[in-house]
Amino acid sequence: MARWCWSIFFSFLCGLAAAEETAISRTQAALIAQQKFGGRVISVDEIELPSESAEGEDTSSAQTGTRFIVKVMQKGRVQVINLDAQGAPLNSAP
Repeated sequence: MARWCWSIFFSFLCGLAAAEETAISRTQAALIAQQKFGGRVISVDEIELPSESAEGEDTSSAQTGTRFIVKVMQKGRVQVINLDAQGAPLNSAP
């Protein structure tokens, strides 16, 4: 019985650690973009950038992981908003 309890407890802790690193969903990306920039969300694209880098390339500057490209209509113009996996805005196109 004690082994079973420890197994469940350990699984729970691993689940909590994984939840902190989980990327946001497309819906959450749309809500974040709309709250921060206003306008009407037209589309949300989720892209996965490669995590591999060429030999000798500095990996600290390489962009890797999940990214969201959210298109928002503002005053008749489309604004493209780039969000990282946690929903933080990246460089957005004008």
